[in-house]
Amino acid sequence: MNPELNDLHAEGWHGLEPAAENLMLWFGALPFLIPIIPASILPNALMPGMWGLAVTLPVASLCLLLGFTHGRNRWRYTRWRLDDDGFRLRKGRWWQKEVFIPRSRVQHLDIHNGPMERQRGLATLVIHTAGTESHALKQQGFSLQTATLLRDALIPEYRRDDSAL
Repeated sequence: MNPELNDLHAEGWHGLEPAAENLMLWFGALPFLIPIIPASILPNALMPGMWGLAVTLPVASLCLLLGFTHGRNRWRYTRWRLDDDGFRLRKGRWWQKEVFIPRSRVQHLDIHNGPMERQRGLATLVIHTAGTESHALKQQGFSLQTATLLRDALIPEYRRDDSAL
């Protein structure tokens, strides 16, 4: 087995890449920016002047704070693990969700990385599965090298043998 793959099989759970923290912070904040628009238009239309601004600034600040906290927590509380049975992904702080994908259920794997991810050496791993309610698991925040190693490690053994023919 590749020595780098042995590192992926190490005991314990792995966190996402540190380079992904800022990216996930900003993308996690995007949905929270939407309430800022009505929160700034409505008070200023109903209460022009300083009173409207007195309502707008705290609401906008709260939305930004909640958004950045949400994005940071998405990065901080996402853990993954690769073992002999398959891939495990654990998300969440208070409401935890753990997904297990057995190697036998893996159909194919994709690696996506847009311009912002490429600039930081990051990638999104997409694991397409068979016979589940959701057909794919998509997780961002891996380094490109880790995503490639995970993709290679999750290919079922019988498919590796078939490709050699």
